[in-house]
Amino acid sequence: MRSYEEDKDRITKVIGVHFSKNSNLNAENAVGIEIEIIKKNNITIIESNSNNRYQVLDYDSSTNFSQAIPYEDEDSIPLLKDPSEND
Repeated sequence: MRSYEEDKDRITKVIGVHFSKNSNLNAENAVGIEIEIIKKNNITIIESNSNNRYQVLDYDSSTNFSQAIPYEDEDSIPLLKDPSEND
């Protein structure tokens, strides 16, 4: 998040992706989760409250921004189909 200084007030969600072998060359087709950025009392909280996943189509390592599309697999489907059920 440090590299987004000029955009940080407008960023509310990011996609957290781990590239294989931590290499930017492996960014394409990597799948990440939606992460929410919450700002309260000058504290930034980063958390994931969603099972939405995204596949990276293109990644620019100089800006850390990417193009991504929604991605669905078995990890994208809520575990509990009945909203009245809980863990």
